Amino acid sequence: MTPQLRISVGNRWPFDGSDKWWANSNLPAAAPKDWAHSAARGIIEALQDRSGIKHELREQNIEEETRREIVEEIAEIIRAAKGMRPPSKASRKNK
Repeated sequence: MTPQLRISVGNRWPFDGSDKWWANSNLPAAAPKDWAHSAARGIIEALQDRSGIKHELREQNIEEETRREIVEEIAEIIRAAKGMRPPSKASRKNK
């Protein structure tokens, strides 16, 4: 699956959706706050497709507030990374 498709599926079935939404997914899903929030949902969707972790990341296994916090923290890391420079080759060799 392409990254774009992961993001699309993550926004269609948002991990951080409310318990009310998950109980009645005929309701419209909440829109992502921004591009990083959308990317965070895509990352969670990709993880949910991995054996060994997908069962732990089921929305019914995690409280609503915790799901929101997970997605928001990933989004914050993505936003922070946007402004950071990648490490230079020299600094990577020294590690």
